[in-house]
Amino acid sequence: MSDLFKSDNYDKNLNSLIRVIKLKDTKKINEQYDETLKDLSQALKNFTNNAKDVAKFVIYSDLNNYVEPL
Repeated sequence: MSDLFKSDNYDKNLNSLIRVIKLKDTKKINEQYDETLKDLSQALKNFTNNAKDVAKFVIYSDLNNYVEPL
């Protein structure tokens, strides 16, 4: 893992999120996004009081590398 704050579990969650986004299943997208957000927020909570906001930004940034905007 090259990034200190991103666990292997985060990578798995992000890859799952990318797959469901490509399937365009809104319910599964929301569920997987929440799971990915929860995992990354947990990893960040010891470093910042704004862990959830930071996690949202990181996920958004990571998705921009893999998913075409609608």
